Amino acid sequence: MKKILKILLILFLFLSCYLIYIITDKDIINYMAIGNNSDFNKYVIDDNTNYNDLYTNNDYRIVDLVNIIKYNQEKDVSIHYLLNKANILTINVGMNELYEKLDNNTHDIYSYLNEMVSDMNILLNEISRYDYDKVFVIGYYNIDRKNNDIFTYINYKIKRLVLEYGYKYIDLNRVIGKNDLIKTDSYELNNIGKEKISKKIVKYYLNN
Repeated sequence: MKKILKILLILFLFLSCYLIYIITDKDIINYMAIGNNSDFNKYVIDDNTNYNDLYTNNDYRIVDLVNIIKYNQEKDVSIHYLLNKANILTINVGMNELYEKLDNNTHDIYSYLNEMVSDMNILLNEISRYDYDKVFVIGYYNIDRKNNDIFTYINYKIKRLVLEYGYKYIDLNRVIGKNDLIKTDSYELNNIGKEKISKKIVKYYLNN
């Protein structure tokens, strides 16, 4: 009888510890950013958030992210492990390569944009192998309004693709204004612009 009670006590303690772990683990949000540097995320995270931006770099192109995930690149921790843990994922990539193309050579620009969309499809397919509460894909905004047709095209194409995967697309061209830029010859955002993006993310996360 004592042996049975001892076994039951051990099982009770084990289950109690497991339930405590499950409850406390759900209270913590694992928030991961991949792609180009995403300073706006600092406005989103709080004490209940484990934030990870290990796989962000301003030099990343969409195809670079594809290869990092496909071949499970490891920078201290493998990207597969982090993606598997993530509750919320933000993807912010493509702005650098888009502006590089616009600055240097607009020849065959729409073919180039279609390649970006194709690369993004491959990236989202890799991402979709994991389970998240929310995935946010950050869109592209125009700093001088000279190429509105180009930005309208790329945002439309990628937004449609993102929605097919069931993710949320944040069209920055509809969010970011001229005054949100640090300077006219840069597409970097000041704190006002970053706060606008973070508010969109929080709004979509809480309301959906």
